[in-house]
Amino acid sequence: MKKSEIKPLFILTVIAILIIGLMLIIRSNNAKKSAQNEQSSEENTVEEKYVQVLNDGTKLNDSEKLNKDRSFEGQSDIELSNIQLTSKDGITNLLCDVKNNSSTPLKLQEVYVILRDENGNEIDRIPSILEDIQPGETKQFSTFVTADYANAYDFTMIKK
Repeated sequence: MKKSEIKPLFILTVIAILIIGLMLIIRSNNAKKSAQNEQSSEENTVEEKYVQVLNDGTKLNDSEKLNKDRSFEGQSDIELSNIQLTSKDGITNLLCDVKNNSSTPLKLQEVYVILRDENGNEIDRIPSILEDIQPGETKQFSTFVTADYANAYDFTMIKK
């Protein structure tokens, strides 16, 4: 080979080695990042024992304790039923029917919905309004909070 042919061949060989080296370094970094992300997501995964995830991503609470009919503040004549706790996009919503089985109207009042964990510890206290409900009447109650509490175990509703 002539001296003039060796120089371009040498340059091409050096460039090819540099490209292969860069590709190996990038591949190694991507593998490390992927392993770190996988480990991080495993650490951040919290078991949601009382949650069923629906097709649209909505989390539906399926705790038997939370979904059980109950009375308001121990008043057996004010019944909470058809209870549903859901969470989507970081917003938790509690819906239920409130029936006034008494002979007197239930007046508009401020209430707290207290979400509890399995041990009875308070997770959050959500302020809300309970509308006027006439004797024999049923109204739907709804309250929400901007947090994901879909995995709550139970709740109580008390006067504010």
